[in-house]
Amino acid sequence: MSEDIPNLNLVAVTTRIEYERYKRGYVRPTTDSEEYVIPPMTTVFGSPSLDNRPGWRTFVHPEGTRYFYCDSLDNPVPVLTEAWIYEDDVFEELQRYMNAIFAYMKEHNVSFPRPAQPFQKRDNPRKSARRKRSSGDHWEEGEHAETPQDLAPVVLVLEFRLTGRVGYYFVDHPNQTLFWLEPFDFTYMLMEVRAQWSDWLVGLQMKSHYWYHNELFPHLYELVDDDVDEIDDIVGYAAGDLLAGPHSTVNWNPDVLRSLQTMLHRYEKKDLKRRRRSVGERRTICNPIYSS
Repeated sequence: MSEDIPNLNLVAVTTRIEYERYKRGYVRPTTDSEEYVIPPMTTVFGSPSLDNRPGWRTFVHPEGTRYFYCDSLDNPVPVLTEAWIYEDDVFEELQRYMNAIFAYMKEHNVSFPRPAQPFQKRDNPRKSARRKRSSGDHWEEGEHAETPQDLAPVVLVLEFRLTGRVGYYFVDHPNQTLFWLEPFDFTYMLMEVRAQWSDWLVGLQMKSHYWYHNELFPHLYELVDDDVDEIDDIVGYAAGDLLAGPHSTVNWNPDVLRSLQTMLHRYEKKDLKRRRRSVGERRTICNPIYSS
């Protein structure tokens, strides 16, 4: 796809090693100090408005990175990006790439399931006065039990890269994998695998890339019981391996494993509403899967 769409600087990327969130190192320019006077009765200090960006919403990673998500049914697939869409020129460029990719998908009969969005009950006025958290939006806390990954099984991620190119990949939540609309050279990601490469081994490595995506964008994946069971087993095995002898290959020390177990069991006991809001905790719990 990257070479088939004219006038785009598109490139297929993956998450681990290639995604550039921690390489950007943006530093705000130094300016002379100016007077900043807070008007009387000011009680809200919010982020810029997205009112002129229909269908878009914003989330803030526990580490502080803001990202943007559009799940409008007008698009063939939801879109996730860190591009600073508050700026008109950035938003226009993002829209240009989105429209070109959507046109390519239509031309090649590429489509993905889009479940209907759940009905949301009208807000309870008693709840509307609740203190708004400073860490950005959270997934709807309505009566529905659908997780974000149920409502958006496939998501397109677009990344404005340091080279000036725009990276892309698709996330397939049901199969816990990333994929692309073109051949993708995965060789470099397998260099440490000293065995005959096979689809099965590639799948194991791909799973770590998938879970790293969820660590990057934790608002858009909620751990289900099967995930919790798998992570609990990974942590339990790691603890047992440390006890078995001095030559363990486990990367964590006993104190870290105990902390992970405590956090996991704490998360497991929470009801759906509290799990949904425990974004920072959920992000940390994802770590054993993509780093194991």
